[in-house]
Amino acid sequence: EPSKLSQDSFAHVLSIYEQLNLEYRKKKIDYQEFSKTLLIQVLYILKREETCLPQKEILNRSEQISNHFLSLIEEHFQNRKSVQDYADILEITPKHLSETIKETLDKSALSLIHARIIKEIQYQLCYTTLSIKEISSTLYFPNSSDFGRFFKRHKEISPRDYRLKFQA
Repeated sequence: EPSKLSQDSFAHVLSIYEQLNLEYRKKKIDYQEFSKTLLIQVLYILKREETCLPQKEILNRSEQISNHFLSLIEEHFQNRKSVQDYADILEITPKHLSETIKETLDKSALSLIHARIIKEIQYQLCYTTLSIKEISSTLYFPNSSDFGRFFKRHKEISPRDYRLKFQA
């Protein structure tokens, strides 16, 4: 999401991006690892800025449930893959959770869970050297076959082919 940064934070992020650009152009030894640490710094700055902003007042219970659900997905997507899992944490019924999410976010609860899992799979396929079996395991799929079917159903391409096509 777009963030409004304070003048100081913006200047700091800009200087980090300039360092990133320099690292990429010069390609000194370990430039990729160094670049990763710079990107992590940017993410921490953005996270700090976000937590310092005054939070908008949540108007109703549906919005509270939706916001809590989205934060739970970020926290638990690796090992919780069903609406029932999240409904249990929120102490509401899966039907109520699904209806609330559909009403407030105009998407199904399950599609949001799956979208986050797919996003992580895509990242790991492109930016890590983990094998498909290892990725499957880190995301708690029962086996790599289920993992492959899940990914192919959502992206219409196998994990292996996706990696070959998009790996950085």
